[in-house]
Amino acid sequence: MKKLFFSFLMLSLVATTFTSCSKDKDDNQTTQPPVSNLGENTWKAGGTLHAGVGAILLDTLGAHGLVSTDTSGNLVAIVFKEVPTQSGNYDLAPLTSIQSLSDNQSIVVYFDKVNSETYNSTSENTEKVHVTIENGKVKGIVPATTLKNINPLKNTTVTFEAVLKES
Repeated sequence: MKKLFFSFLMLSLVATTFTSCSKDKDDNQTTQPPVSNLGENTWKAGGTLHAGVGAILLDTLGAHGLVSTDTSGNLVAIVFKEVPTQSGNYDLAPLTSIQSLSDNQSIVVYFDKVNSETYNSTSENTEKVHVTIENGKVKGIVPATTLKNINPLKNTTVTFEAVLKES
């Protein structure tokens, strides 16, 4: 029994000695997009699918990001500190100011025109917006997440996901 225990202990030590930790990956440079069943310029908010009429890339007056509206006037925006120039992942951040964003953060804003409610990402979000540059056009994928109503008197949230591509 002692011989079996000693053999097992030695085997464990040898295995531990020759096993190395994998190198940490830079999550901001991951090029695999999250899985999404949504088409381009569509989003789902509270279970309702919205089809945008295209997406524009804003890069003016301190606003940088993708914006899309549907025919009902609902709006979604993925906001960045600067317009992305390379593919990567961006942490979701709360809506404070664009100037306070770091280079690897983004803000997601959804305006529900029917109910006159605005929702945004918060510091509680752990998901990342995946950005790719395809033929010089910016594409942003927001995986399923929860956005919070910006009205402090309303403690409501909405489940949200989106795929926006610069038209």
